[in-house]
Amino acid sequence: MTHQHQKAHQNGHDYYRTTCPDRCDLADKRTAKLTITPRAFLGAAILDHRIPVIAETLGTTPAVVQAFLDNLPPEEFRALARITGRM
Repeated sequence: MTHQHQKAHQNGHDYYRTTCPDRCDLADKRTAKLTITPRAFLGAAILDHRIPVIAETLGTTPAVVQAFLDNLPPEEFRALARITGRM
């Protein structure tokens, strides 16, 4: 995980008033919101559709990438899936 993503993860814990390892899912959700853009995700997903590889490309963890996908509005998820042809 890059320094930027580590700071965002801690920001998520601060935001939700939690600590590791409790409620890391909330911190990951916040990290995804603050650090992954649809454009960055798309660039990584076009290279390889596997979540661990996308995470490595983006400098984050698979859990953060999954949180990004889980919290996309349905229309954005469908658009990314259509563009990549892999999801």
